[in-house]
Amino acid sequence: MTAPDFASFSFPEPPTFPGGGNQIRIDPAAKNPITAAIQKASPNSTIIVPAGEYFDNVVIDRPIEIIAEGQATIKAALAKDTFTVNDNCHIKGIQIVPGDSQATSTMKVNSGSVLIEECIMVTQMVPTLLIGPKASNVFIRKSTLQSEAVCGLRVQGSMALELSESQLVNTTGAGIMLTGNSKLHTFSSVIASCGDAGIVALESSSLYLDSTQISQCAGNGLELDTQGETTITQCLISACSYCGINALGATRGKIYNTSIEQCYGGISASEQYHVTLEGCQISNCSQDGALAAAIGATMELSGCVLQGSSTLGIQCNASQVTVTGCQLSSLTGAGITIVNGGNMTIDSTSIKDITENAIEVSNNSRLTMSNSSVENTDLIGLFVEGNSSVDVNTCSFSKCGVVSCHFIDSTQNSNFEKCTFVESNGNGFNIGKASPRFTECAFHASTFAGVEIKGQSTSPQFFACQFTGNKVVGVSVVEGASPYFDGCAFTTNLGSGITISKSACTVSQCALMNNSKMGLFAFDGANVQIEKSMFQENNNFGIQVQKKGTTVTVSECEIQKHQNSGGVILEEGCHLSMVRSSVHDNKAPNIEARRDARLEIEGSDISKSVGGNSIMIHEGGSGVINTSFIHDEEESGVLIGNNGNAEVTGCDISNCDVAAIYLLQGSDGNIHGNRIHDNKVSGVHIVTGSPKVVDNIIEDQAYGIYIESGAFPQISGNQFNRNSQTNVNRA
Repeated sequence: MTAPDFASFSFPEPPTFPGGGNQIRIDPAAKNPITAAIQKASPNSTIIVPAGEYFDNVVIDRPIEIIAEGQATIKAALAKDTFTVNDNCHIKGIQIVPGDSQATSTMKVNSGSVLIEECIMVTQMVPTLLIGPKASNVFIRKSTLQSEAVCGLRVQGSMALELSESQLVNTTGAGIMLTGNSKLHTFSSVIASCGDAGIVALESSSLYLDSTQISQCAGNGLELDTQGETTITQCLISACSYCGINALGATRGKIYNTSIEQCYGGISASEQYHVTLEGCQISNCSQDGALAAAIGATMELSGCVLQGSSTLGIQCNASQVTVTGCQLSSLTGAGITIVNGGNMTIDSTSIKDITENAIEVSNNSRLTMSNSSVENTDLIGLFVEGNSSVDVNTCSFSKCGVVSCHFIDSTQNSNFEKCTFVESNGNGFNIGKASPRFTECAFHASTFAGVEIKGQSTSPQFFACQFTGNKVVGVSVVEGASPYFDGCAFTTNLGSGITISKSACTVSQCALMNNSKMGLFAFDGANVQIEKSMFQENNNFGIQVQKKGTTVTVSECEIQKHQNSGGVILEEGCHLSMVRSSVHDNKAPNIEARRDARLEIEGSDISKSVGGNSIMIHEGGSGVINTSFIHDEEESGVLIGNNGNAEVTGCDISNCDVAAIYLLQGSDGNIHGNRIHDNKVSGVHIVTGSPKVVDNIIEDQAYGIYIESGAFPQISGNQFNRNSQTNVNRA
């Protein structure tokens, strides 16, 4: 990253002396020896000052060069300024000392341009250089200026000041103050130990600072309140009591490859200032300052490093901020805050080792973030609140101390795409009173839930997302939320894939597999719609439904291979409706309804439970089973018992080793219009009660209907074919 060439700054050239004059060596024995030599000199002459100490008050009234030969000192003879400049001059290699009065300066420039080289200039109460409004330009090279004045150098009007390979130190106020349309160029220089700011630029002044150090200032390192142009490259600003750079006003500054360290704050831009930082490092600011703060401004950071003990990395307050290819790390406070309608774009940036929240977005603000990472925060990776919105693409959030993302109280549209939220010490993602959209995101290995969705007015949407390896649950939905999941995978969670309590939820085209508990657990008044989804090899149940008021609808799903438990269990007054689904190869029973639960099945295929019955309805449970295929069971297709009640209509039930339908003691049922065939022992087995068995086709069993002695069923209109023992057997 390279700063604009200095030539583009339009800085004037130093004065030149084309010759035509004479060379004069001063007479050390003369009174006021330099003045005497000037009076003899023609324009463009050179005056040679041998080593030694001289007393004079020098007035330059013609273009001239004064060059030391050895170590020369010129001290004011009277209580006036040592040098007074009224024309172009070049002064080299001289130590200039003011008179005994503290109110005198080493040099006063009234007019003309001055080139000062290899000089030492020391004053007390006034600046080393007094530069008048009619002066042209001052060039200070390889020199030291030391002053206890309120302002070290004041540059005004349209003049230009160059400070090259020089030092300006120990002012009681600002080091350099620019006003009017003045210009400042520094190169390889030091401005230090100022009682206020190192440099103050006001009005329409402009700056080009190159390879310069500004340090130990009691105010800001740089204070910019100018309409002019500012360029800073390869500088070091350090140990200032306020900000390294404080910029305001409707203009633009460009900062390249510059370091700001150990100041109260790094850079602060406000009042419509537009600042660009490229390749900069800002570090170790005080506990109360931000490394970079934009307040009603525009800030662009590219390739920057922000790190160290600071309570805030970047502040975007009612501002436009862009962060590209940057690193934020080891902050003792928050990483980034976006507040009061701020708008920030983050791209290809790393944020890690943050003591508080990594990113905070609040008060109607906006974040766009891509190709970036947040890692190892003590609190929250991304905190969004106050009707703010985010658009996050291809980002990772990992190892956050509380939660990877906490998203609440926003009606604005927000999107997360191709993001990962992993190894959070709490939940992977919290959502409350907000409805962001997620596409192809992964929520993995968090200590609690991959995502917690909570509260009314909370309706996030998830498309092709993965919830895996979370230690409690993949997704928890509670307290009136209503999320939507499409094409998602809930797998290998150490608890359930998804739990829904007192909320509504839609699950479409999802896979819920290999979870340590249930694939889906709905309870406490949940209302769940499940369609075209796969439940497989969860350790407990594919679907568990509990509590009165809980309703689950299952459509076009497959529930299989739950070897340690059944496919579906309903209990405690809940309701499940299943349509056009397949439930098979689960530990018996495939589906169980008990404790006042109600089951409805239509157009489904239920078969091949491991070791028992396909459907079991008991303990006050009830069911309506229509137009379904139930087959290939080691015991019975439908078992109704213990005060269970079922209506079985229009079904095809076959190849069960005990009975197609088995009604135990205390059960009741209505068996109507079914085809019951090829079961090994009986089509319908009735132990007690008075169930109805009407208008069925019952064929190819040993017994069509087997009635035990305590049963008095209502049997009529059935068609019996090829039952090998008898059509109706009464014990």
